[in-house]
Amino acid sequence: MSKNQQQGGQYVAIARILSAVGTEGWVRIESLSHSSGRFEQLERVYAARTLDEEYPIPLAVDEVQVEPDRIDLAFLGITDATKAQELTDYYLLIPEEERAELGEDHYYIDDLQGLRVVDSSGADIGVVLKVLPNPANDLLKIRHSNGKQILLPMVKAFIELVDLEEGRIIVNLPSGLEEI
Repeated sequence: MSKNQQQGGQYVAIARILSAVGTEGWVRIESLSHSSGRFEQLERVYAARTLDEEYPIPLAVDEVQVEPDRIDLAFLGITDATKAQELTDYYLLIPEEERAELGEDHYYIDDLQGLRVVDSSGADIGVVLKVLPNPANDLLKIRHSNGKQILLPMVKAFIELVDLEEGRIIVNLPSGLEEI
């Protein structure tokens, strides 16, 4: 999920609209959430063309269809394909306080991006630029303090501690990774 600051509060992106579907105003979305089941609980979302848009458009969710290979949404007031098509490439946002609770050792991507990366002695390694989804485990894309970029698997063998309050991740880099 990605964050944006809005009217005194935070919003997070949970999906991106891919296209209109059919003739009755439905849209197909790409989930940015860890759980497709969360969409069945939605009553309202906010649509924004960019993640830093100042005033996202409030939309009331009318119906949701979740299938193994797709998620389609219908919004109140969006009743034809033309109106639905105008929403293509918009992000769907929710207030940060409405995002689902995660279990232990699970983190939102936007919470990890920008964190300092240090080794167990506190020596600076770099900054998390991005979290790359990967089938086996996510990868941290880190801009190393030497200017190079490295990819570090998000596995317990390498991640000692994620400290969101201190804004850092303590890692044990595998030998040779810094030289790649």
